[in-house]
Amino acid sequence: MLRQSIVFFKQINEAFTTGNAEFMTEHSVDDVQWNIVGVKLIHSKKELLITIKKMKFSKADDLEYSYFITHGNKASINGTMSIGAKKYSFCHIYELNKFKNGKIKTITSYIVET
Repeated sequence: MLRQSIVFFKQINEAFTTGNAEFMTEHSVDDVQWNIVGVKLIHSKKELLITIKKMKFSKADDLEYSYFITHGNKASINGTMSIGAKKYSFCHIYELNKFKNGKIKTITSYIVET
């Protein structure tokens, strides 16, 4: 059985890959920061919502996880995904605003086409 924190971060990651903007914004603080390294820096829940809605058109066809690492209010998830004919490796690093029942405060994403 998966720990509750891993289940939560898996749901967050799947919200990214399916374009579920409502789930992401519901579980983020108002001044959430998302650094998509080398691509874009997002500074608010409103920007997060807009970005995820745009990503909905490039929904992942295949998603596989390699590792879930959690410690306190932080987590890291890495794996691979396919969008059409393109394949990507990713690592998302999350920080919550508090340990228990926290919301996403920061996300750092590394995404590399493989």
